[in-house]
Amino acid sequence: MADRTKSSRIRLIHNRVKKIRKSEKMGVKYMQFWEEKAYARDEGHAAGMEEGIIKGENKKLIQIVCRMLRKNNTPEEIATDLEENIDIY
Repeated sequence: MADRTKSSRIRLIHNRVKKIRKSEKMGVKYMQFWEEKAYARDEGHAAGMEEGIIKGENKKLIQIVCRMLRKNNTPEEIATDLEENIDIY
C-alpha cells in the first residue's frame, strides 16, 4: 500500500524500511535489540511480581490489624497474636 500512496514522505520511509530489512547487519542488530528488550521485560516482570506479592501481603496484614483494632485489641496484643515485633511497624 505504501507504494501506491501519493505521499512522498511515506514512500521514502517505506523504501528505507525495505532497505533495512534486506540488510543482514541490520537484521542482527534488530534481533539483538529485541532480545535485550525481551530480557529486560522478563526481569521487570519478575521484579514486578515480587513487588506485587509484598504489597499484597502488607495490605492483608493491614486489613487484619484494622479488624483487630475494631475489636478493641491493643497493639501489643495484635503483635503477639500475629507473631510480629511491634517496633517493625
